[in-house]
Amino acid sequence: MDLLNITLEDGTQRQVHGLFYLYNSKYYFIYTENEVDEKGYVVLHLSQVGKEVVNTPSGRVETGNMIGVEISDPEEWKMVQASITKIVDDKKNNRQSPEITYFNASMVNGIKILSKKTFRLLKTLIADCFNLNIEETAYNQNDNQVDNGDEIIDYRSSYFEEQSRNKMLQSKVDDLSDKIARIKEIIE
Repeated sequence: MDLLNITLEDGTQRQVHGLFYLYNSKYYFIYTENEVDEKGYVVLHLSQVGKEVVNTPSGRVETGNMIGVEISDPEEWKMVQASITKIVDDKKNNRQSPEITYFNASMVNGIKILSKKTFRLLKTLIADCFNLNIEETAYNQNDNQVDNGDEIIDYRSSYFEEQSRNKMLQSKVDDLSDKIARIKEIIE
């Protein structure tokens, strides 16, 4: 994760560690303010990246600024969660997923975050995959409680879920292959 400056919803500027990437023809920005909750999870935020446009008397005009907005569509959020799992896997195994293009986060330096989704990953995962050692900070229950909108993404459980689905699909494929073979025998 690269170190860069952003502007938050309330107008405050922060220095954060971030990752900027392209997935499914859309740009996304993941960042952390180095917050760790009481369970050892690092609090991360994700916004879809776009260009800021303002209305003027002569029409809509791009300001040249980048903005980050929350993903409100639940189906798109599920796809983006899958991209997060792929990113963790890429970083952990030092490879490049063909579905994801990584960019230097300095490209969005100064981005205005208008809204965001919040999720959490294990602190050890952040250290192992992103070489980012986040120091323990004092946990403030009022500031860091998991909101209903916060999600904990555990790539291991996603991996096992996918593995289970693959076994189930393979079983169906085998069953259908057997049926096809029996039909061929009858026809011949």
